[in-house]
Amino acid sequence: MANVLQGGGGQAPTRQAVLGMKAIMMASQNLMCGHQDVTVAGGMESMSNVPYVMNRGATPYSGVKLEDLIVKDGLTDVYNKIHMGSCAENTAKKLNIARDEQDTYAVNSYTRIKGKPDVVVKEDEEYKPVDFSRVPRLKTGFQKQNGTVTAPSASTLGDGAAAVVLMTADATRGSMLNHWRE
Repeated sequence: MANVLQGGGGQAPTRQAVLGMKAIMMASQNLMCGHQDVTVAGGMESMSNVPYVMNRGATPYSGVKLEDLIVKDGLTDVYNKIHMGSCAENTAKKLNIARDEQDTYAVNSYTRIKGKPDVVVKEDEEYKPVDFSRVPRLKTGFQKQNGTVTAPSASTLGDGAAAVVLMTADATRGSMLNHWRE
């Protein structure tokens, strides 16, 4: 699963949002190299549990300044020091992605979620009933003039997890899967 590497293993184990993909890549490489026949890989992210942080050192008389680690370490572009929402605005401008295209994509995403099959999860933290007629009139969140990114088209702050079972072709022919074929 994600964050499986110990320090000094040649990877940065705290890369937000991509570590599950890296775990899957490493699992598939292990299969290709013949180290395993079947493996499980995945990751999780819990943005609702990201802490507030403060600098070390002497506490100033006026107190400490807490910083939201979601913004400081997760939603701020490390190179340009701008919010990821602003990165989305820059990308939309660079690739000529219009506001109405983003709104349509967001509405379609919410519509697909609404039609999801029954699952064990009791409540989806993201999907709530949405008045789609209001989406085109919503204010933009990151760039006031000529902005295109709104709440429905932006990434959400959410928790999630996923895992996949990967196996070689030979493993799929093995006896361990026979009971699933019936």
